[in-house]
Amino acid sequence: MRLLHTLILLSMLIPGVARAQDAPQDAAALPDSVNLEQRLTVKPVVEAWLEQAMRASTASERDAWTIRAGALARAFQDTYGESSLMVRVEAARTWSAEQRAVKLHADSLYDEAFARRSDAETRGEAHALYLQALELYRGIGDLAGEAETLGQLGYVNWWLDPERALYRSWNEQALEKRRELGDLQLVGNSLNDLGVYHRVISREPERALAYYLEAEGIRWNIGDSLAQSRMIPNIALSYEALGDYDAATTYFQKGAELYIAVGDTARSIGQRNNAIGLLTDYMEMHSDALVELLRLKSDLRAINDARAEALVSNSMGIVYRRLGDFESAIQHYQEVIRLAEEHDLPDLLASAQNNIGVVFIWTGRPDRAVPWFERSLGLSREQDDPEGELNAMVNLGSAHFESREYQQSLDFLDQARTLADTLSSVPTLGTIHTGLGNALLRSGRPDAATEQYMEALDIAREWSLPELEIGALFGLGDVAEQSGQADQAYAWYEQGFGAMESTRGLLRASEDKAGWLAQSRYLFEDVVDFLTQEAIHTGDSRWTEAAFNVSEMARARAFSDQLAESIARIDVGVDAELLSDQQILTDNLVYLRQELLDAPDAAARAALKAQIREQEQEFDRVERALREQNPAYADLRYPDPIDLAGLQGTLRPGQVVLAYAVGDSSSTLWAISPDQADIHLLPVRSDLSTRIDVLRFALQDPARVSPAQYAETAGQLHDILIGPASDLVAAASHVTIIADDALHYVPFDALVVEPGTSWATHRYLVNDAAVSYVQSASVLQQLSGRVARAPSKQLLAIGNPDFGGTNTFAALRGASLAPLPFTGDEVRAISGVFDVGSVDVLTGDDATEAAVRERVAGDSYRFVHFATHGLIDDDRPDFSALALTRGASRGEGLLQASEIFNLRIPSDVVVLSACETGLGQLIQGEGMVGLTRAFMYAGAASVVASLWSVADATTAELMTHLYAGMITDGEPVADALRASKRTMLADETTAHPFYWAPFVHFGAHE
Repeated sequence: MRLLHTLILLSMLIPGVARAQDAPQDAAALPDSVNLEQRLTVKPVVEAWLEQAMRASTASERDAWTIRAGALARAFQDTYGESSLMVRVEAARTWSAEQRAVKLHADSLYDEAFARRSDAETRGEAHALYLQALELYRGIGDLAGEAETLGQLGYVNWWLDPERALYRSWNEQALEKRRELGDLQLVGNSLNDLGVYHRVISREPERALAYYLEAEGIRWNIGDSLAQSRMIPNIALSYEALGDYDAATTYFQKGAELYIAVGDTARSIGQRNNAIGLLTDYMEMHSDALVELLRLKSDLRAINDARAEALVSNSMGIVYRRLGDFESAIQHYQEVIRLAEEHDLPDLLASAQNNIGVVFIWTGRPDRAVPWFERSLGLSREQDDPEGELNAMVNLGSAHFESREYQQSLDFLDQARTLADTLSSVPTLGTIHTGLGNALLRSGRPDAATEQYMEALDIAREWSLPELEIGALFGLGDVAEQSGQADQAYAWYEQGFGAMESTRGLLRASEDKAGWLAQSRYLFEDVVDFLTQEAIHTGDSRWTEAAFNVSEMARARAFSDQLAESIARIDVGVDAELLSDQQILTDNLVYLRQELLDAPDAAARAALKAQIREQEQEFDRVERALREQNPAYADLRYPDPIDLAGLQGTLRPGQVVLAYAVGDSSSTLWAISPDQADIHLLPVRSDLSTRIDVLRFALQDPARVSPAQYAETAGQLHDILIGPASDLVAAASHVTIIADDALHYVPFDALVVEPGTSWATHRYLVNDAAVSYVQSASVLQQLSGRVARAPSKQLLAIGNPDFGGTNTFAALRGASLAPLPFTGDEVRAISGVFDVGSVDVLTGDDATEAAVRERVAGDSYRFVHFATHGLIDDDRPDFSALALTRGASRGEGLLQASEIFNLRIPSDVVVLSACETGLGQLIQGEGMVGLTRAFMYAGAASVVASLWSVADATTAELMTHLYAGMITDGEPVADALRASKRTMLADETTAHPFYWAPFVHFGAHE
């Protein structure tokens, strides 16, 4: 649903230029010279002088006017190389008195038609007058008159011919004659008009572009800026229809600049708003869109245009909604409401009310959504806006369903179904059928629900609507599950997952990505709950495997979708040609699916579906090539999740994986060793979250709780999270945690296995085994198969940056960077473990982002160590960053995750000795998409990072122990980290988990 773009259609129709209506009456009143630099002003003067020649009462007067016109036409031709004015003059010189009379009569018919063409009641009369004039012009060989009149006939037939076939025919004839005449301004107008036909009527954007781009070249050449400003947005819309969003954005921006040049600020703002719409609707560059919107809002102060201001505020609401900042979204929608009420903009008022309701639905407050949808419904009915009415009724059905008011949901959806039938709104009708199925199923009517889901599925497949197909398939699975048909339910769910995977990257444009991500998360969560219950109740291992496989699929897909949503571009290490093919195919499929919705009949739909199948097959080919040639990128964008058996095949004796899935209905633990896989039911999300909050409260300040209080809290969590797998864990030397949801914030090795009497005498999990973390089993498999590289140097250490300039950027994020004096000592102490020639150390003014980039581009390092602050952005993981010294380059100072993805750091270990560097976006799936995942994509085999703010001095001590273990003792990183923690645990002054537990190891055990 496009909310940001303004409609551009008939305002783009530029008909032939009308004759000057006030011709000078005597030669003495005319200027002796004309400024030829004003090219477009010359033709009206020549035409006016020739008209005077036609009206002259004596031969000498006629010759004077003709000579004057001829001199100006000759000068025009010599200056610009265009002979169209000389053609007019030469014709006038040869006409007889009778022909001149015909010319004047034809001109009068033309002018009378022009006066009547804009009024719907007199447009038919204008058409007849133009036809009479055309016959007369042809009779006397007036090529200019014929060329102009053909264009005018095209214009009036836009209105008179519903099929627009005559509009096209007249304009094609006009273009032929105007080319023959050589009048570039008229040729540009005809090219534009034919572009409009192919963009709007025949829906052939490529053909439209051919006309538009030729017209653009002509209009730039002759300086026809007003016509150009009106056409440029049409070029942008054509590129948009073809899926070339970069080109479309460029042309919307061009349009904005041209509108400013011709003094139309309001339209300029509209074009900038359109460009922003592309950024957020299709290019998914929401942060860039937000920056542009803020600039646009500032520029709005220069004009008094309430509608433009409201549209920009609405756009800001949409962008904030897609970024997950729902509070800001509501604030901007409220601003739209204020402007709409003050300036009588009822359409925008109804839209804003609906949008606020949608936000409340997504935030789990359907009760608060209902009043907003009701207001939108009432206003849509007052305005006689059936589409707005339909939208509000569907949303009310959804809100009442979420509130478990199923009968009210059915009532609104039944009304919506009737209206959707009337409007022939096929996609909405499919959504309504799914909603009816959901409400009927929850009302205890599974047979009726099945009918509705099947109706939705038929529509989805007929019209190639993947989101609708997925919803219907999962609905059918729910019916079978509720009926106790577990195998049938899982068969439907598998079809749903298959539909998801086959449309990866294409589920956009029709609804907000954030909304889709939220919906898909719950689909996976519900199926995992169902399969877990089946596994436990039946004891059948196939359900254990199925539950794990679905959970792993959910992790992989969630990470991939979140990556596509938040990180604009990842291009390092990617085959550029394949990447381009991938983007083209994605855009083609989006375009073809939209065209399918507008197909006029079954034959057209069949042809389009055949094209969609061909493009899908080609998309699969490109994906396979990406997997073969660019495995790291493919693992991010198109993950191929490992199954349970595959994971077990990668484990060595002594290794145990504890994989978790957290849900609202239940949570699940899989305890996996090379030869055993058990499944256990855990408490629900709310219970776990409460316990985790208490643990983190105790961990982040050594003085908050006593050893006994901590042991009780950490012991209970141990019993819940690890207790069910205690036999496997007790026999393990290394435990790998695949966390989920709030469990990402738990340092598992600080959980208490057996309480003691002090911090040092508690028995923690770290006493029993080394603990590592991975985002998913698929990531573990990839890391386990990593081929070690020979580094050119041993260590790159960055510490104690100068935050003076960087604090300016940090302040924009609400953070203040305090100096870290001990980090300078830390990196110097670590570097002392290595040979001098194998180490690069950057501190103080030298610790800039540019210096880091230069070092990793020039050398490879076995270890890369950052001893600095980390700024974690939970809303935008690509903005998570390491704070460095602000250098001379623009934007320097914060090395962001989105930038790290495009570095090459093939190190054995990256250590982030900073505050909260292990945190990132908490999502369902592959976990915290922050700095750790970015460094792993950049090539790091493992990452050591912190889960909460750390103590500067004791961190330096822990890091010294860590490197001593890795270098001097030759221990794997997980074992060295465990040993350094146990060293600190043995000292009562550093035994509290606050000092040693924040640092965790992400990666495979070596």
